[in-house]
Amino acid sequence: MRSLYQYILYTLGALGVLLLAACQQKPEAKIVRLPRFSITNVVAGGELREIIQVTNGLSFYFTKSEVCVWFRKDSSVVVIFDPITMIPTKTSLETPLWSDGEGEEVFDVNADGVPDIRRVKGRSEDIFYRGEWYPRHKAGTNTFILLNGQDVAVRFDGRRWVERAGLSDGQGQGDPTNADSIETAPMKSPAKH
Repeated sequence: MRSLYQYILYTLGALGVLLLAACQQKPEAKIVRLPRFSITNVVAGGELREIIQVTNGLSFYFTKSEVCVWFRKDSSVVVIFDPITMIPTKTSLETPLWSDGEGEEVFDVNADGVPDIRRVKGRSEDIFYRGEWYPRHKAGTNTFILLNGQDVAVRFDGRRWVERAGLSDGQGQGDPTNADSIETAPMKSPAKH
C-alpha cells in the first residue's frame, strides 16, 4: 500500500506537468504578407509566357514540364522535369558577373546533382570530368579535353563524362550515335525581362 506521501508527490508532479504545458502554449501563427507582384506576358525561351514578377526582383514562370526562377537580371534556376512523374530531368543555374569573378551557367543534364557542363560567360565551355573542370574543344563530332598536356577524347555516357577509347590527340572519326553532343540549348535561360 502506497503512503500518503507518495500520493502527494504524484499529485504535485502531475499538477507541475499540467502547469508547465499550459505555460508553453504555442503562439498564434503569424500571417506573413507576400510582396506585391504582377502577372505579365513576356517572350521567354522563344515562347510567349505568363511571368509572375515580384517587386523584390524575383520572377518566375512554369509550364507543364519546366520551372524557371529569376533572382536578378543575370541569375536564374531552370528545372526541366517529366510532366507525368514530376521527376527532374535537367537543371541549370546561371550566376551573374561578380566583381571577383566571372558569371557562369552550370548544367546538370541528367539532374543527378553533379554538374556536367559549365559555360563561363565570355570565355569557354568546360566539362566536369573526374571531379575537375576542363575546357572542352571539339574536332568534328568528337569532344576533347586537355589532360596532363594531352588531348583526351571524352563522351557523356548518360551519367558522367568518360574517356572514349581509341581516340587521342584530336584524331579519328566521331561516332554520331554517341552522347557527346549534349543538348544544352533548351536549358539556356529565357530572355530576361
